[in-house]
Amino acid sequence: MATIIWMLVEYAQIAPYLLYRSMDWFALLLSPLALLAGASLLLRRPRLGYMVAALGAALPLPWIFLTETRGSVNSWIALNASWNDPDTFRYMSYSQLRILSVGLLLMTLIWAVTRLLPLDWQLRNRAAN
Repeated sequence: MATIIWMLVEYAQIAPYLLYRSMDWFALLLSPLALLAGASLLLRRPRLGYMVAALGAALPLPWIFLTETRGSVNSWIALNASWNDPDTFRYMSYSQLRILSVGLLLMTLIWAVTRLLPLDWQLRNRAAN
């Protein structure tokens, strides 16, 4: 919950500086609200909550992938070249946060989709969900 509120505050601060605005950008801004709605729905209507959480995790991924190479370097190159180039060193924490956010969003997406699998699906005599 605190993370989602932090994301909304950060978006409000950086929104005027974002150059690439499209439907993907709108989806990026909508994502924390969808994740918050999905988390709140899990208590009352779990199936709908998992669907909304999966949608909230999937919404920002296209924007993150589209804007990955728009900067001077992409995140992986910044991590690999940070010892050699002082210009990429200042993007180090930004690159690390981008990689971490993609990892957490993918983990949330996989978790929510796995929980939506039918109850009778089995994987080595255990429920797949």
